Amino acid sequence: DQILMDIFSFEGYIFDLDGTLLDSMGLWDDIYVKVLGDFNIKAPSDYLFNVNHMSLCDGAAYTVERFRLEGVVKKEEIADMWTRLSKNQYESTVPLKNGAADFLRYLSGMGKTLGVATALSNELYMPCLERLGILRLFKATTSIDEVSRGKEFPDIYLRECEKIGAVPKNTVVFEDSLTGIKSASCGGFKTVGVYDASAEKQMAEIKNRADFYINTFTELLDEN
Repeated sequence: DQILMDIFSFEGYIFDLDGTLLDSMGLWDDIYVKVLGDFNIKAPSDYLFNVNHMSLCDGAAYTVERFRLEGVVKKEEIADMWTRLSKNQYESTVPLKNGAADFLRYLSGMGKTLGVATALSNELYMPCLERLGILRLFKATTSIDEVSRGKEFPDIYLRECEKIGAVPKNTVVFEDSLTGIKSASCGGFKTVGVYDASAEKQMAEIKNRADFYINTFTELLDEN
């Protein structure tokens, strides 16, 4: 059974972006398919699932290795192609998930400290959060570029926790991926699994591993 907890009792609140606050995973699927298509490769569904839960750098390295593109294209070039294709959409069209803005504003109104821990680079997420009117709600943000290891380790959450001046045991991490839930738990954080269609295959395990699970942020506001 999941541990029942008062979601509004924490000091710090750290949010992942893609698939958690931002409804953006479909955009990435389209980009991965397009870039592979440029090399006349059809994207297998397991590739999309795997690469969706990696940082840009790790995903590019995985892509080059998996499809034997060494000597054809560098991982840095793949990452640049992805960034170019996504940048405009983050600046202009990527939406928030249902209820996310209201939930963030509610927490902020309660005097809670909010932060971001994301695999996205600053150049992608900063204009997006600014456009959506929520950037000012966060005390600090941390990109995976700022730590030496990926989200399979708790480093990014620990760094962000330090930035917002909180401690892990008093901080809750919101994540849509099993990787993020596991590593945040290992870092001493409480966790909230957030439903996203891209992680459908892992939903049962996410529900099992997270301290709490939501389908949408409106559930949390409705209960309060």
